Amino acid sequence: MANHSPRCNPSPAILRNGVRNLLSSPDHGSKRLAISAQTTINPPPSAACRSSPHARHRHSQGFTYVGLLILVAIIGIASAATVQTGAILQRRAAEEELLEIGNEFRNALISYANATPVGQHRAPRSLQDLVKDPRFPNPRRHLRKIYADPITGKEEWGVIEALDGSGIVGVHSLSKAKPIKIGNFAFPFHDFAGKESYGDWRFMPVSHSALPSNRLSTSP
Repeated sequence: MANHSPRCNPSPAILRNGVRNLLSSPDHGSKRLAISAQTTINPPPSAACRSSPHARHRHSQGFTYVGLLILVAIIGIASAATVQTGAILQRRAAEEELLEIGNEFRNALISYANATPVGQHRAPRSLQDLVKDPRFPNPRRHLRKIYADPITGKEEWGVIEALDGSGIVGVHSLSKAKPIKIGNFAFPFHDFAGKESYGDWRFMPVSHSALPSNRLSTSP
């Protein structure tokens, strides 16, 4: 098969040099004329002519590959940042939900104490007593249900017992993770500022006459 590689035309400067050589030759039929004519007609190929289409294609592929690697790296960094931001937003939402649920427990404990009949304990023996108060013949609810801890995802809570052992006076999360929120707490949770773990967020009507307990309270 014939070689169809591209040919490069001689430049104007090469043509001018060839004509000058022809005119300055004393013998127009000599070997010098033939060499000059041959040089004019067939000049040496330039560097651009020697560059084959395959070489240019490989050069272009190299740049494309490097660009692709840079693009993949940028996408990876952006994806990691997006995942991290999403995790932080999710944790903040869980914190706000924990404060809301904790306040529900706190209000239920207050309601239970205020509804105490004469001669009965003012603190529940278990968290289930908040859902169904056993001190009354007819069902009385101070809490709609035992909520799941939004941090751990489990219906398990640490309980805080009264110093005299009369019952539960508070609850807290079992999570040991460090909170993102460390300040600007609304009343009545001002003392949550600067706490080292979610377990230090104690939801209770009062801060005295209470003792943290190792007992756990779970939903049935």
